[in-house]
Amino acid sequence: NLLPDFLNNRLLLLGAVGIGLTIGVISGLYPAFYLPGMSTVKTLKGAFRNSPSSLFMRKILITTQFSISIFVVVCTFFMRDQIDFVQTKDLGFSKNDLLVLRIPDTLAFNRIPVVKSELLLNHHIDAITASQDVIGMGVGSSVMYGETETGMKQEGGVLCLFVGDDYLKTMGIPLISGRDFQPGAKVDESGMYIANESAAKLMGWGKDALGKKVHFWGGENAGQVIGVVKDFNVNSLYQGVDPMFIVKGHWKTGFLQIRLTGDQLSETVDYIKDVWTRNNANHPFEYFFLDQRFNEQYKADVVQNKLLSVLSYICIFISLLGLLGLSAYDATQRTKEIGVRKVLGANVPDIILLLSRNVLLLVVLSVILVLPVSWWVTTEWLDNFAYRAPLNYMLYVAVTLAALGLVFLTVLFQSLKTAQLNPVESLKYE
Repeated sequence: NLLPDFLNNRLLLLGAVGIGLTIGVISGLYPAFYLPGMSTVKTLKGAFRNSPSSLFMRKILITTQFSISIFVVVCTFFMRDQIDFVQTKDLGFSKNDLLVLRIPDTLAFNRIPVVKSELLLNHHIDAITASQDVIGMGVGSSVMYGETETGMKQEGGVLCLFVGDDYLKTMGIPLISGRDFQPGAKVDESGMYIANESAAKLMGWGKDALGKKVHFWGGENAGQVIGVVKDFNVNSLYQGVDPMFIVKGHWKTGFLQIRLTGDQLSETVDYIKDVWTRNNANHPFEYFFLDQRFNEQYKADVVQNKLLSVLSYICIFISLLGLLGLSAYDATQRTKEIGVRKVLGANVPDIILLLSRNVLLLVVLSVILVLPVSWWVTTEWLDNFAYRAPLNYMLYVAVTLAALGLVFLTVLFQSLKTAQLNPVESLKYE
């Protein structure tokens, strides 16, 4: 574990102190150079506080602060929507309640029938299958040849998934046409293929894929298509669905995949461990759940979203803190004006509107400036995904209203104090 040991890490200690001192010095440079050059008479009259240049700079700072804050908040929400979308999207198969065990060698492979029969005695286990590769962890590809009207068509990079009995049933992959592999050792292991929709489209078969001739490079395992399954995602949703052929057998090491009911999970895992250990004493019980492994593909995005969320809180806090100081400054500048307005009949709501109107307009300006930028950045990030959540434009409205609400409450805190001052005291100010 990484420990934040400041005392024994000179670079970290001196760096932290140095950053603090540097920020302090830079923050003091502007007033240190600006104030000595001011006219004493103007300073005593307070003219420098209301100069157009100072007012313009304050507006730029407020607009910039809130533009950054709104940008970060909008991006955070859109990222969260996309991450939730990819983690809950229907992948074309059922990834939940699926426990996966590694089959490390041929000895463990040969014990699969015994292990499977014992495991199925537990009524908390629905189905069991095995395969060379696991969906979400990479599936190998090959050069495939498929029958067309003009001869055998060659296509490279077609995924090939080598499976055992009951694969479609266990994984919850729907069969569109044709049939599944028949169970039993050596049954349907020679020359039998199940294609997905993308493979049928790639080969130009359309809905007439059944019975089409297929073979690997060099004529290996020549056979025909016996079934077509609905497209399903074998990789993360950064990628689309690839053409795929499913073949029974032709593998010796891989993974055992066990479909659980979801009830009494810990007890069921203990039962599986006991059966596995008794039949494979020399192999460790190493398992994972497919949904967790699949979602790990988006781990970097989840971490990035969390960091962005923290950054958004910091940005909002700094913006509101600065706004509180500026609203107090503005209210102080207009103390005498407010006293005059109250003498002439202005009430508290009028004063609050007077002090908050300009700031609220600046926040609206910030929203207008930042929305195109945030839309462009979000769209560019979403282009990394083959499947994207629709942009929820109501988020812009929600963030805008939330920003206006927070700004109004912040300004209201200071405005109420100023608006409730006795006009006599206000008129005596300065």
